Amino acid sequence: MENNSISLELEEMRLQMAALQKQLDERLKLDEELLHNKTMKKINDINRYGYFELMGLIVCIISLSILKYRFNISFEFIICTLLITSLFSFFGFWLANRIRKTDLSKKSVKEITSTLISMKKTYQRYNLINFISSFIIICPWMIYEIYVHSFSHFMFNEGFPTCLFICANSMIFISVLTIILIFCNKVYKKHQRNITDMIEMLKDQE
Repeated sequence: MENNSISLELEEMRLQMAALQKQLDERLKLDEELLHNKTMKKINDINRYGYFELMGLIVCIISLSILKYRFNISFEFIICTLLITSLFSFFGFWLANRIRKTDLSKKSVKEITSTLISMKKTYQRYNLINFISSFIIICPWMIYEIYVHSFSHFMFNEGFPTCLFICANSMIFISVLTIILIFCNKVYKKHQRNITDMIEMLKDQE
């Protein structure tokens, strides 16, 4: 009788252990799925930034069209600005797509992490060069174009009221440009945070 009682207790303990193991396996599977989905979302966010880079080219074309219409800027400035913007936009798009969803099944965690670290450092240099080219080359040249082709002409030939009109247009354009730069910087910082978050998630899997 006592042996039967012990056997029943052992069987009950075995069933309880099996149930606990099943719950643990289900929990681990759920955690893996959640981590996988979170990783996929981060990759989507990183890749999406590439399309944001391409949108910069569209904004550039629209801005140059407005400048041409409003201030009669030269074609040399338009072509040079388009070339510089196209170079940065397509490089930014390529850089954002260095990591793909398929890499999770084809590459090791160490390789993906290394790629992400390289992306983050390259983006820092890329953003610095982009900033320098914009404020050292494009912006001074743009101000010169506006002055030579529009502002000075109206100031000396059309009188003071038209000069105020040109000044108002210039201030509006500079304000819009400042807002765009602030927005772009905010999106860039968010993009860098996404890369950092994914690096940390992958390191936890090692």
